[in-house]
This record gives sequence, C-alpha cells and structure tokens, in this order.
Amino acid sequence: MKKEKIRSYIVSTGHKIGPAYNLLKSKGYKIKHIKFNKNKAFRSLIRLLGFFSLLNYLLKNKFDIIHIHTEANFFKISMCAILSGHRKIIRTVHSVFFPDFILRFRRRLILKFCEFLKVKYTSTSDIVAKNEFKNYNIKVTPQHIWYDESKFFFINKSRKKKLRSKFKISVNTLVFLSVGNCSTIKNHNLILKTLSILPKNLDWIYYHVGNEDKNKSERKLAKELNIEKKCKFLGAKHSYTNFAHLSDIFIMPSLVEGLGVATIEASAIGLIPILTKVQGNNEILKKIKGSIGIQRNSTSLKKAILKINRLKQKQKNKLSFSIHQQVKKIWSKKNIYTVINYYKDI
Repeated sequence: MKKEKIRSYIVSTGHKIGPAYNLLKSKGYKIKHIKFNKNKAFRSLIRLLGFFSLLNYLLKNKFDIIHIHTEANFFKISMCAILSGHRKIIRTVHSVFFPDFILRFRRRLILKFCEFLKVKYTSTSDIVAKNEFKNYNIKVTPQHIWYDESKFFFINKSRKKKLRSKFKISVNTLVFLSVGNCSTIKNHNLILKTLSILPKNLDWIYYHVGNEDKNKSERKLAKELNIEKKCKFLGAKHSYTNFAHLSDIFIMPSLVEGLGVATIEASAIGLIPILTKVQGNNEILKKIKGSIGIQRNSTSLKKAILKINRLKQKQKNKLSFSIHQQVKKIWSKKNIYTVINYYKDI
C-alpha cells in the first residue's frame, strides 16, 4: 500500500474493542472505535450516539474513498458518509444472505436506495456477486481476495515431521483442523459427531480454532461423545499457523458460507479441504481440484475422511502440493492490485 501511496484509516463499530484493534494499531494503522450495537438495554440510544459520533468524525476527516465491509449498520454508515460530503463509497459484501421474505424486502430496499445514491458494490467471490444479483437485483463487481503468503506457505513433509515431533504427535496420526467461532451456522457439531463414529483403530486429533460460546456447548458435546481427550479447543488465535502446519485435513461444515478465507489459508498450506456443498464453499470446490464436497451429515463426512485416509503417503503429498499450487494461482497477493485499480477508477 505504501508503494501505491495509499493511506488507510479504520473505523471499528463493535460493542467493545477486539484483539485486532491493538494488533492493527501496532502496525501503524489509525483506528477509531465507535460503538453501534450489542447492548440490548440501550440499543437504540447507542446506535443513535454511534450515528452522530461517526457523522462528526467524517465531517472532521475527509477521505477520498469510504470502503464499508460490515453488513450490520451498513445503511447508517452509508448515510453518515453521504451526509458528511463523501461521494466515493464502496460496499464489499462478504457473505451469502438468505433472510426471510420481510428482511429480504427490507435489505433489497436499502441496497437499491444506496445504489441510487451512487454507492458501489463489490464482493469477495463470484458466488456472492451472483447471489446479490439474483435475490436483490444488485450489480456487484467480484474481486478475488488474497491470503498472506508469508504466513500460509506450503508445509513440506520434513517440516511437518519436525513440528509433530515437537508436539509429540505421531506422523501416522490424522490431524483435523477447523477455524471459526462456535455457532449454529458453522455447524461444528457435525465434525464432533462424525469423529465419534470413526473406526476405533484410526488415530486422530482435532484442533478447533475459534471462540467458544458461553456455555461451551461443543466442548460438552465432545465429552458426551467420549472424544474430549482428542479434541483440542484452542480459542481465538491471531496466528494459528503452527496448528495448521501440523494438520492434514481442513473441515468447513458450514450451513451457510461466503467465500471461506480460512479454507483458502489452510489449502495454501496444503491441507486437504472437506467442505459442505453450500454457497461459497461451492466456489472453492469448483475451482480447487482435490477438494471434497460433502452433504451435511455424518455419513458423508466420514466417507470423505476415510477416502483421504486410504490414500498412500505419496498420493497425499502430491494432492497436498497440487491444492497449494491451485490456491496460489487464484488467490495470491497479486489480487490486491485489482482492488487498488478499482480505487483508482471509481
């Protein structure tokens, strides 16, 4: 970005400051935190204060482009940008949205109104763009995302062996990884239920990266299924590459998904992705030969796991490297210039 003479400012709108705030600040980004929601008792008041705080911030600071990534409060943020005199506004849609009829009508009305006010729409994938056009009649420019190649690089056999030795994991152990917070949509229960019915002689470990819910329901389920000793709940991590480098298979069993960045990162390392056949995941399944699509049931996931496990080590290594190469070709860092050129042309 420095080469292109682009200076970025960030506004975060969550109820509280998250771990990324300090990380980005340490990298030199200027960040403003403005609360918008999440407090049930004073939701309307907080949103109103948030609206005027953002409007005041944008009146005092003039930017060439306002780029909105959040779905929540998108309309309010757009109005703040327009009322403060900003005319170049971009909204990137990151996920596939299928609300009920009333919410769909409301969302379409908001999107069309903002389009009338010259807000431009982009998306992180072709499937997201097609969904926005089909369900909301909004023209969206797809822009391929990218991953950090310095972190998510191909892990060869010897490096993996050394890492496993450090963590006292056998080279014959099948290691699974999932990345994502515990929620109904992420459907991690499918992973746990499937792992509990794998053959008893199959040695495996499951790494779960992501925040657990308040009740730690997935941890409780693992205990009920008598597999808790093999399931490692690691919590949210800024860097999970060590655990990814230890792993063989990445599982994304989502009920709904945009384009899964975690899937792309894991695949770049060389993990074999197993993904439910849902929007977003389907784009990766279509583009990456060797990725495996499954139905949303334990029988289908078990079949996919055992299919990979039956491969000889040379076949696994070849497939792993092929997946890495395909991902690098499509989602490498060069895609950032697509966004930069879009900024210049808007």
